[in-house]
Amino acid sequence: MRRAALVVAVLVAALAGSLARGDGGAVVARIEVGESALVVFVAPVPPHAGDVELSFLLTHRGQADSTTPISFTASGPAGVARAGIVESAREGDRFARSALLALTEGEWVVDAQVQGSPSMRVRVAIAVGPAPPPWMSSLVWMLVWVPVAAIIIVRERLVRRQRAARGYP
Repeated sequence: MRRAALVVAVLVAALAGSLARGDGGAVVARIEVGESALVVFVAPVPPHAGDVELSFLLTHRGQADSTTPISFTASGPAGVARAGIVESAREGDRFARSALLALTEGEWVVDAQVQGSPSMRVRVAIAVGPAPPPWMSSLVWMLVWVPVAAIIIVRERLVRRQRAARGYP
């Protein structure tokens, strides 16, 4: 019984680890001007058609700056464009500012500019792949239920054998 509980605990931990999104994505650009730095992240990794999160982390003298506005423009295939200004950090994050963009498959170019002193500009090319099939979002859950079901079936058979050996119906 302890072994089955351990297997279930390991499977749940593996599932939770695969679903966790504790980081801001992959670093796609970093630029430094004097004592200031701008880092651009993109998530998911690799980016695929659908919602793509662009996050910006601005630092001055090693301290995070979450108040200076950052404007951006994302230009994609067939002249499609998305633009905006990220002014404050997202809820639950004191430092990184992000924008959630609905991007289509293809090459996207993101231009970001810090609206303050010092003025910084960064240009990033992002290759957005095709959207994953809908069943992929459920794949992890499906893979967890197969071993859990197997453990339950094996346990029930063992209990049945023990009851039969003791003379219980």
